[in-house]
Parts: sequence; structure tokens; C-alpha cells
Amino acid sequence: VRVASEYEAMKLSHKYLDIGADVIYGGNWSYKWLRALRDEFVPINSHVGLVPGNATWIGGFVAQGKTADKAIRILEHTLELQEAGVIGVELEVVPPKVAEVITKKVDTITLSSTHLLFLKKLFEKEFPKVQFIDPGNLVAKKIFLKTKNKQPKRNSLKIFTSGNKIQFKNKLNKIGIKNKINYLST
Repeated sequence: VRVASEYEAMKLSHKYLDIGADVIYGGNWSYKWLRALRDEFVPINSHVGLVPGNATWIGGFVAQGKTADKAIRILEHTLELQEAGVIGVELEVVPPKVAEVITKKVDTITLSSTHLLFLKKLFEKEFPKVQFIDPGNLVAKKIFLKTKNKQPKRNSLKIFTSGNKIQFKNKLNKIGIKNKINYLST
């Protein structure tokens, strides 16, 4: 959800916390807004690297941080987010060496819920001083609440996205999946 002011970010965050959210995804919110939310004890998670909502202006759905300058910018951005007070940063589609450097420099990293299940134990062993936060339960709860009153069809496939529904549907159509795409608000 895009917001236009610190006040809107605060109001939206408290709305979601009031209905049971554990953490708010701050996405592209300004450092000033993130600090204000931190000062009000609102837990915020943010995102660096390939941020799907920004794909059109970062060159598409491609790895980020492949040059030294871009890798340094991702590290700086992560440190700025940490300084602003986020409790976690989703590090997505960056080269392994860049991820390794960033992980050594920050206190907390989160992974996409689709990755963490498989990699958490490996990362905890490799980086024992880093706390990894699993957002999977929050995502599962959100999907459950959205679908609990709907009668499922036997052997049906329900697809959810928090990104651009049209782009996602077009990509799925290319591989033969024609199911309805449901929007899962963030």
C-alpha cells in the first residue's frame, strides 16, 4: 500500500497492528517515516536488492548489486534502513558475495518466506550472530483470513500476489497457467 505522508504511514501501520499484524512492511517509505514509526514502537521490515514493486525502474526482474558501485549502494541502503530503525531487511536477488558482506555488517536480515524455510538452518549456522526472522506464519495467516469463508473447489489452485496482478498473470499465462490471480494487499 502506498502512502503519501508520515501521518498516513503511521495511521496505516496502527490499523494493521490493531488487527493482529506482527510487523509492517515499510517497502519504499522514507527513512524519516521509518524513524518516526520506530519512535512509536511500530516494528517495520524493509526490502533491498530486487524490490518487485520497483522492477520497472531498476532494470526489470534481474539481480541487483552486480557492480562494485551498485553493491556498495545496496550495503549503504541496508545500513540506512537499520539506522532508521527497521527490525529486518529482506535481501532479495543479490550476488552471494554481496549478501555475505551485507550480512556481516548488519544486525538483522529477513528472507522472503519462500526461501527461509529451506535456508534458515544453513544461514543460522553460517552467520551465528545474525537473527533471521521468518515472516512465513504472517503470510500464511493473511492468506487463510482472505480465503477462510470461501468454499474451495476440489483440486483447485488459488494464486495470490501482492505485486502487479496483470504482469504476474501474463507471466503465468506464458507457462500455461490460466487461473484467476487474487490480490493480497500488503
